[in-house]
Amino acid sequence: MKDLVEQRSLRPTAVLILLVVAVLVWVGMELLRVGPPPEIVIRPAIAFIGKRTPVTVEIAEPRRGLSYVGSSSCREI
Repeated sequence: MKDLVEQRSLRPTAVLILLVVAVLVWVGMELLRVGPPPEIVIRPAIAFIGKRTPVTVEIAEPRRGLSYVGSSSCREI
């Protein structure tokens, strides 16, 4: 009789543990998923790009938002 009571008390605990593990897996997948690539629009002030032409760059990521945007200027010789 005692064994039957112990088995019944373990079932809700096992279900609870499985539920917690499933929720943790779901949260981990949501945090680590990769969204679509950002939309990048580059607009020069005039039709020709030179050394002093101002350029406007717009970057947007509609689903998750941007966390970091870096820039570097490379000069080819």
